Amino acid sequence: MKRLGSLVGAVLVAACLHADLADTLKQADDLHDAERHQEVTQLLETALMTESNARNKAEILWRLARACLNLGDAAERSGAKDPQLLALFDRGRAYGQRAIEADPQNFQGYFWTSGNTGRWGQTKGVLQSLAKAGEMRVLLTKAADLNPRDKGTFYVLGQLYREVPGVPLSFGNAEFAVNLGRRGLDLMEAEVSSGVEEAPDFDYYTELAKSLWKRNWNADRRAKAAADNRARHQAAKDELGRGGYYESTITLASMSDRQEARALVQKAISGLEALATRKQSEGDDLKEAREVLAGFR
Repeated sequence: MKRLGSLVGAVLVAACLHADLADTLKQADDLHDAERHQEVTQLLETALMTESNARNKAEILWRLARACLNLGDAAERSGAKDPQLLALFDRGRAYGQRAIEADPQNFQGYFWTSGNTGRWGQTKGVLQSLAKAGEMRVLLTKAADLNPRDKGTFYVLGQLYREVPGVPLSFGNAEFAVNLGRRGLDLMEAEVSSGVEEAPDFDYYTELAKSLWKRNWNADRRAKAAADNRARHQAAKDELGRGGYYESTITLASMSDRQEARALVQKAISGLEALATRKQSEGDDLKEAREVLAGFR
């Protein structure tokens, strides 16, 4: 009976510790939603000091990587110099790598390592940004394979394929950019429809609009490519490949890319303008959407 009592006691202690961590992680996510990223960092660094379970540590570490990325973005808006920004993104990359090592099956580690890697490259300049693009693609491909339903992974992949140069300099591809971005947007809208998310992330509309504007296909070419790519979608060996031919699995509106681009960015503007209050990030998204629409000429 004594051994049984000890075992029950150990289980109860473990359950309490798990509950405590769950509360901490929820608090961190709530602070993240409120864009209080310095407080997220302080909370999670304290939790990390006492956590020994690898999977639990990964949950803390990827959130720390996320906080560093957001702190870097906020610092850049405030006029911080490159050394401060690079230090934050380096720190975020280190947290992300530690998350991957702690739990290689948690896609968030790969996703947030990729984000900090990309921002580090952007801060260093064009050449470094280009050099880091391949590393980002590897990390995001792994994230997509681990969680094919993650909207953020495809949202970022769409931007990556739009922004990097094409062959022979790099792997940029306007068609893949649209397909990947559209898959991310559809996943985002599905989460809103099912109640997983309370409201849309309107920047998904703006980013897809930018990719559509760059691709610039007419309605007939859109329909033909969707039909032609069905076999390629079925033959794809990973989620990146399937995402690159996503339009072959859905019914596209009968309009040109640029007609749809205008409609999407106007939807983002209308949605953001309708918000009773806007967070800093939402204000930034509204400013960008207006600038994008003004540039559609």
